[in-house]
Amino acid sequence: MTARGANPFTTGALLAILLVMSSSEARADSQDLALAEALFDQGVELMKDGEWSEACPKLAESQRLDPAPGTLLFLADCYEKTGRLASAWATFREASALARLRGESARVELAKDRAAALEPRMPRLRIEVLPSTNASEVRLDDTVLGRPLWNTDLPVDPGEHTVRASSPGHLPRTITVRVDAEGRQRVVLSALEREGPSTTPAPAHEPRPATGDGTNARRTTWRRGLAFGTGGAGIAALGVGAFFGLRAFEEWGDSESRCPAGRCSREGVELARSAGEAATISTVAFAAGAALMAGGIVLLIMTPKARAVPHVGRGALFEAAF
Repeated sequence: MTARGANPFTTGALLAILLVMSSSEARADSQDLALAEALFDQGVELMKDGEWSEACPKLAESQRLDPAPGTLLFLADCYEKTGRLASAWATFREASALARLRGESARVELAKDRAAALEPRMPRLRIEVLPSTNASEVRLDDTVLGRPLWNTDLPVDPGEHTVRASSPGHLPRTITVRVDAEGRQRVVLSALEREGPSTTPAPAHEPRPATGDGTNARRTTWRRGLAFGTGGAGIAALGVGAFFGLRAFEEWGDSESRCPAGRCSREGVELARSAGEAATISTVAFAAGAALMAGGIVLLIMTPKARAVPHVGRGALFEAAF
């Protein structure tokens, strides 16, 4: 076993170690097992022949069908051989976390060492969002970047990447940048331009209806109802998130009790998978609940008070509309 930060294992050594370890993987569904095993074997054979580009998708699909630390280690090694260093680093870290959950200490250390060796070599992209930038959302390719990721060096795979900044009422900005292997790139986002006013003229010969007391009051009532309904939906979503979060916590605990010495029973694997699904639902529900509540508050704040309009005769109202 290499020390942290040492040179990574050769491909031959990694294959030999992981092939011995792979016999201890716990599998759940028989159909998924057959497909995952077949894809895993095909991927390993392709790696032995140096066919890295063909091997990686087969290993990735095997991992999707039946998650296992050993498959992740092979997949990470495959990503490294194809130059996708950021993907390899992230996959090694994922393998370490899954191996730790299953009590496989040898794989934990192997994955940590390989990830540590890759970290200084990874290409990085820094997206600098200036203080004057009015963007409310920044995306890197298809991923929304939270504000903590702004103005930081992000690990990326070599190649072209798209940075997109947007905000309601403003023109979006898209920047394409190419990052070389083991390179550093920077993208600076300045203030977005406001959208121009609508150029569609009002009809020349049709009267514009004036808003009377009843119309204004109905509009205000409708907006308030929408605001309270949106906020109520947000509270309900938060409740769903709390329920599934508690369920995920309980099922993780039950799963660990059924995986003594790193060997999981079928029930333990199913509990772990169910816990992961519950955790995902909880995360989505919390995010949706927070967004709905924020939307309800904004709607409530922006709802104008009903304005009184002086009562005039029908003829005067018609003339004022022109």
